[in-house]
This record gives sequence, C-alpha cells and structure tokens, in this order.
Amino acid sequence: MKKNRVLSVITAITLAASTGTFNFVNAISVPVISSEKENKMSKELEEVLNTIEDSELIPVEIIIKDLDHSIINKMIENESDYDTLLYKDIETYDTIVAPEIIREEEEKFGFENAHLLTLKDPDTDEIIYTADNYFDSSTVKGKMYSALSADIRSEFIVSKVSEEDKKKYASDNFGMSKITKRISDDIDGYMAVRRSCVTRAYEDYNYNMIKNYLNSDHIICNAGFAPYLIVEADKNSINRIANDESVVSIDYFVDKELEPSLATSNSLTGVTAVQSSAYNSGSGYTGAGVTVGVIEAASGKYKSTYSMLNGCSNLQFIVNDGITGNDTPWHATLVTSIIKGKSVYENGVYYRGVAPDANVYQTCCNYLSNVPSTIQLLASYGCSVINHSANLKTSLSYSHDDWLVDNAIRNYGIVFVVSAGNDTTNVQSPANSYDCIAVGNLNVYGESLPYDVYSTSAYAESIYMTNKPDVVAPGTHIIIPDYYDTGTSFSAPMVAGMAAQILQCKPSLRLPTSTYNNATYYDAVKACIIVGADPTKVSTTDNSVKGAGTCASLIRNKTGAGLVNVKKTIDVLTNNGYYYGLKKIDLNPNGTSPEGMNFFTGFETGDKIRAVLCFSKLGENQNSDLDLILYDSNMNVIATSVSAVNNVEIIEYDVPIYGNYFLSVEVNPNGDPITTGTLPGAVIYSETWND
Repeated sequence: MKKNRVLSVITAITLAASTGTFNFVNAISVPVISSEKENKMSKELEEVLNTIEDSELIPVEIIIKDLDHSIINKMIENESDYDTLLYKDIETYDTIVAPEIIREEEEKFGFENAHLLTLKDPDTDEIIYTADNYFDSSTVKGKMYSALSADIRSEFIVSKVSEEDKKKYASDNFGMSKITKRISDDIDGYMAVRRSCVTRAYEDYNYNMIKNYLNSDHIICNAGFAPYLIVEADKNSINRIANDESVVSIDYFVDKELEPSLATSNSLTGVTAVQSSAYNSGSGYTGAGVTVGVIEAASGKYKSTYSMLNGCSNLQFIVNDGITGNDTPWHATLVTSIIKGKSVYENGVYYRGVAPDANVYQTCCNYLSNVPSTIQLLASYGCSVINHSANLKTSLSYSHDDWLVDNAIRNYGIVFVVSAGNDTTNVQSPANSYDCIAVGNLNVYGESLPYDVYSTSAYAESIYMTNKPDVVAPGTHIIIPDYYDTGTSFSAPMVAGMAAQILQCKPSLRLPTSTYNNATYYDAVKACIIVGADPTKVSTTDNSVKGAGTCASLIRNKTGAGLVNVKKTIDVLTNNGYYYGLKKIDLNPNGTSPEGMNFFTGFETGDKIRAVLCFSKLGENQNSDLDLILYDSNMNVIATSVSAVNNVEIIEYDVPIYGNYFLSVEVNPNGDPITTGTLPGAVIYSETWND
C-alpha cells in the first residue's frame, strides 16, 4: 500500500462565476429588437403587441436582475442558529463542523460503535457490517484510521464491535453510522432553512418588481428560486415593465406540454431483462437517508399496488396543481421502480431499484408554466436529487427552461438529473442546463462491447453550447416485471439513484462545492458520477469528439464521458483502491494557475490519473472558459483538456515512470476575458493505486 502521498485525480472544480446582472438575452441569443427598450423585448413579443388590442391581456415571461444573495444569508442567521460561514462549502464543513460531530458521537457511543455502518449486499440483501468515511484527523485514532484503505479500516472497526451492538445498530440506524446520520440530519436541517429563505426572498423580490405595474392575480408563475415571473399584462403594462431598469428581458410566453422521454420499442425479441441492481454500487449503498424527487409528465403516477412498489416505505405521490395523477400509463411506474423498487424475484430473475432505501416523492408537471412551482414543491419536501424524465421540443439553444434548472441547482442545492430526450439528434430542454446531469440512452443488454448509443438518444446542440449528454446509462429494452420500454426516460433514473447512493456515502456533498459573493455552486456530485464513467465501453463509430486537447476523445458528442459506473465512484469516495480528498482554491483571472492550484504529486510507474473538471457557467461570467492541464516535473505539458465551450474537462494519463507531476486548472487565454475579482472553486481529487 502506498503511504504519505500528496494525491490528485478526480478534479471537480466549481467555477463560482457570479452574482449581479446576468445578461440572459446575450447568453442565450434570444432575438430582440427595439433600442428604445434597450433590447429587452423579444422580436416575437413586439410582433404580438402589433396584433392585439390595447386592453387585451397576454402572457409574458420576465427575467430581472438577480437579487443580492447576502439577503438570504442574513435571513438564515436571523431565523435560525446556523452560521452560514460554516456551511458555505463542503471543505469548510468537513474541516470545522464535521470533526466536532465526530468527537461527540465517539464520546457518546465509543469510537468503533460510532463509526459502524450497516448496509445491504446488493445481490443477496444480507446485512453488511462496515465503517463510515468520516474521521477527525486531529486525533491519533482518527488520523490512523483515515490513512487506511476502506476494506482494512472496516475490518478493524467491525472486529471491535460486539454482535449485540451490531444487531442493535442495524435495527436502529440502517444505512448510516451514528456519525453520518448526525451529519446528514445537520445538513438537511440547514438546507431546509436555506431553501425556505431562498423561496421567500425570491418570491418577495420578484413580486416587488411588478407590483407597481400589475395586480397579484395577474401572476401565473413567481419562481421561488430565480429572478423570473410569468404574468398576464396589457400593452401599456408591458411597455412600462420593459422600461424598468431592473428588467433583463421580457418575452411572449407560450405554454407547452411536457412529454415523457421515451422511444417505444416494437419487440421484445432477443432482449435480456435489465436488473437495476446491476447498476448498484456493489458496496451496499442504497440511498438510505437521501430524499429523491421524481417529476412526471402526462399526469403520470406510479401504481402503488405494483410488485416492486407495493408496501414500500418512504414512497409518496404528491398532488401538484390539483393533478391527482393517473397510474394507468406505465411510464411513472417504470421510472419510480428503477429508482426505488424493492427486491422481487420473478421468472428466475431478481429485480431491484438502484436506491431502494431512499425517500422518494413523485409528482406530476404537465405544462411548462408549472415547472418552477413543481421544483419548488419538491425542494420543500427536502429532495436532494430530482429526476426529470420529461422534455420540451425546443430549438438548439440554451433556453429559459435550461436557465431555470440551473438556478434551481444553484439556489436549492439539488442534484438535477435530466433525460437527454429522444429527438434522434437534438438535445431537448431542460437537458441543455449547464449544471444538470443530462443522460443519454446506451443499448447495453443483448449487445457486445463497445455498446452503441440507441438511435433516438438525443445528442446535438449548438456549437457554442457545452456538450450534452454528460453521461450515458442503459435505457434500451429496460424491463421490470410486467413493464418494459426504451428511452432516455429510463437512463436518467438509474443516474438519479446513483446520486442518492453518493449522498448517502458522503452526506456533506449536499453542501455547495463553493460559494462566491454569497451565491452557491454545486458540481461535486456531477463530477463524482463523471469520474466513474467509462469511455471505453461506448462505440466511437459515428460518435465524434466535442472536446479539445490531447484527451479530447474522452468527451464525445453522443455519449459524453461514457457509461456510468457508480461502483468506481463509491470506491473513490470510500478510499477503496483510490485516495480521495477535497481542496478549495481561488482561481485568479490571469490565465494561469495561482499558488496552490497545482497539485505536486509523486506518482509511481503504472499509476493512472483520471481528472474531471466541472464548473458552472451560470452568471455574469457565463462565457468564461477553464482548462485542465497536466505537467511533468520539468513543466512540460503531457496531457490537456482545453475545450472552448464545455464546462466539463477530462484527463486520463498512464504514468510511465516514477516522478512528480503538476495538475493545473487554468483560465483559457483564448476565451472571453475575466477582468475583475477572483473565481473561487473547489477541487475533488484522488489517485488510483489499485485500479
């Protein structure tokens, strides 16, 4: 085993890019006219205004300048005992708050008992006794245990816990140790307060913008997580609103119906049943303690009497906008079963959801106008992950729908998983969201390696946009008892279940990766999923490269970073064959890495470096560009990922000879210049020693 090494690999960096004015019009290239209104009014709205009577009310959507996020922090501190500075990012929490919780639980229950973790074998459902991953390195025992690999550490801890205590803790606290349960509850409590304050702050802020122009009964949608409104207004009110200096853009709103993301198969001939359990972690994580939301279109509701869902605890349908749901369509049942389904054995096959012990809330959202309120509803129920297997037919652009999802991720701290769509080519909103995890459909079962992306799985976007999908998962001929189908609808919930496993394994990943000017950015879970993805499992035939640099082929237009592999991700997080850590940095906008950005690492022959850089483009610096560079000890560039448009960069490198290497994140000098301030981010890093 390697010891005492500075380690570096999965690099997930969040670019904290912004608060203040977000020029949304320029960012998504919405066609606008009228210099009199400072190009705030869209061409379509201008044309509609020319065809209606002065008193006629029409629906318009309004984007305004973002609020000052310090308001939210002040609300949190005035209304609770939480110190927002301690919860501003994962690194701060793990360094200051978590050790205090660890010491308290160790003192209360004893060291080994406090760290004991009970999980389930993914194949047999038998109890596994292991250990958590939180240790206080300031103590002798904590430092010793944290330096051990996961399997050795677990063996030591489990051996010192009595059989009586094992059974007691398995019964009382399944899926989390005493320590991880305390940490999870603490963070969930903070996030609940934060989301409540975010919602009220935005609703009040948005309403104050239009109260001088419209009555409250003219509001169709007031987003509780973004500076966004849909209202009914006449010509005079629209012109007055457009002239308000706080307005960024105003557009004619056309409501659209959401569609399930499926591409129905015609035959079951030669198809092998896909067992969701095949994509479990292999380490026994089942989503315990994590809350997942499921958004369904077409009034879809899971069938509560279905074999994989009947009697499931912590599963609930939520009535939304008066929609009580229809459980006759199979779509909601299949999606929910992939995430939450309990183990069943039929026709010689075991079936089980990816996160059967997660708390799951499923609801319906049939129209575009209800998307913000639906996200807000699920956030109020404490959802850390949302699965959205529904899409809108849109043009190849970064739309308002994508922007709203990015705001939900930033302000509610949600891991948002979206099906890429089944439009054969064009990625469908909101899968073009910068920070969502967009999932494509790979045809895995019944095929041989490398697997092909399914013919209808969407992948095309405008040349200026970041590559989508981010990853691919099985979505072809997905079968559970009595139901089967094909589409990205069924790829996405596999990844949503994986996100729940990750957050169960390391609860502090629910916090921001970084905070800048009080705005929060969440990219750690996305980077963890991408680092485990395998590009070698997908076909490169008719699957061109979207990235740039020596490692450009690691991001492809149809399959993103490749086939997901949550076992590898969990192994990284638990130090099972990998070293793992988290480092926060400040990236200076001078085109080079600042002090502390380079990771000086002694690698041995045969080591494998896989680095994944994720950063957010939401905000005033949405056109900024970061690159990922690997240098040898002589500062020669040996591997690069330097796409001008992607907000995901990936490097892989097989170390040929022992030596020191620098892994560097740098501002692309050819990108749009960033001229003021610093861009803080966070780096998740690890290094393979037993791949």
